Amino acid sequence: MVRQAGIPPGPSASPILGGSQVGANLGWTPDPLARRPFAVIARLNAALTPGLAIDTATTQAALGVRWTPAANISLSAKRLVAIGSTALDRFSLRAAAGLAGRRGRAEWTGYSEATILDNGDVFAGAQARAGLNVTRGRIAVSPGAGAWASVQNDTRTIHRLDIGPSLTARTANLELTADYRFRISGNAAPDSGPTLTISTAF
Repeated sequence: MVRQAGIPPGPSASPILGGSQVGANLGWTPDPLARRPFAVIARLNAALTPGLAIDTATTQAALGVRWTPAANISLSAKRLVAIGSTALDRFSLRAAAGLAGRRGRAEWTGYSEATILDNGDVFAGAQARAGLNVTRGRIAVSPGAGAWASVQNDTRTIHRLDIGPSLTARTANLELTADYRFRISGNAAPDSGPTLTISTAF
């Protein structure tokens, strides 16, 4: 995800929540046909600098297991491994849930997650999008609007709430989403601005 918005410099700058980042997830499910499958998961992610270079100090790895007790609900336990100097070495528990629906050309999605670390720090976020599906050949385009919320409680509590227009284009295994997120509440950087998210799965 790339986000271009003002981030005040200096030691008095607002903490960053929802800034530019890059990451990859890998998962192996021993029995993908199980009613409530388990998976072994791994993740590597890092923040991006304003020049879109990888900020190696933030490089974070994680390894764990994920259980899906019901459709669109997952529970995971992971060991966070610090690769960069500002990353975390912690155990974590995470719960996530999502939904998606469609009626005619109207479609909507929602997602929420919450993570607690072994020291009691909490991270949570949610997003929702609604739009109209327009298919052109192999590409499905969905103009609409979205809302994004996140909160982090570690050395201090920070949060933000953004709303704005959203445009998604997707093929069988690639999705590109462009948003303009207006920060309407919260004490975390960055300011209001455009975002571009590119994701792929195989």
